[in-house]
Parts: sequence; C-alpha cells; structure tokens
Amino acid sequence: MAINKTKRVEFGKMLKLLLTKYSIKQKKLADLLSRAPQYISAVIAGHRSFTGEQCNIINNYLSSMADPADLKKLTKLYIESNVYLDKLENIVMHENSLSPVKRLIFDEFDHLNENQQLMLFKITQLINHQNLNKLDDIVKAITSNI
Repeated sequence: MAINKTKRVEFGKMLKLLLTKYSIKQKKLADLLSRAPQYISAVIAGHRSFTGEQCNIINNYLSSMADPADLKKLTKLYIESNVYLDKLENIVMHENSLSPVKRLIFDEFDHLNENQQLMLFKITQLINHQNLNKLDDIVKAITSNI
C-alpha cells in the first residue's frame, strides 16, 4: 500500500499557494510547528507530510485569515494524500453497494461541515493506524473511539 504521492504534491502546491496568498513565510510556518524550514520545503515539494496534529495547527492558524473554501481544499488534499487509498477501495462492502468507499468519502467531502470533516479525518487516521480492512472492524473501531 502506497501513499498517494500525486496528492502529496497537490497538497504541497496548495499549501504554497495559501502561504503566498496570505503573505505567510515558510519560516513562520516552521516556527509555528517547531520544525526546520527544510521540513516545510520538503512538504511543499511532496517529499514529506505533516502529521494530523501539525495539520490541525496550520488549519487553526490559517482559519483567522483564510477563505474557508481554501481551508476545505487544503484539508481535503491532506486527507487524500495520507489515506491509503487502496485500502479504502478494498473495504468489504455490502454486496448491493455499487460505489467504493473512497468515492463516497471524497465525492461528499465538500458537503460536510467542519466538524464532519474533522471526524472524517480522524476516521481515516484510525483506519490507517489500526490497519483495518473490513467494514465491520472499521465500524467497531469508530464506535469505540467516539
């Protein structure tokens, strides 16, 4: 299972665009995250990724100045770049279901409110962290962690 490298690059480009748009220096972001500026450069280039906690710090920082649509796109790209997409596609679904889980998640992302997006983000981290691959196991893990 590979991380979606293309989405990491897209996330980096979007982050760079937001930093430029809102006149934020990479050094400021590095200081905010207590990381070296080279780490921010590596994320922007698509070679590294932020942790969920780092992404939340960035989101909170940008929320006072950025357009909500920009934050939503950045969050969506973060999730897409860090979810093992092949795992989501292979989740055992009800036999009458025609749509893969991945499509349901990402097609509906823009219609979710901020709390729902955060919950989706936490769920995707849980799926990856606990190496879950059956829908029943995912539901049990989610209900025990809510």
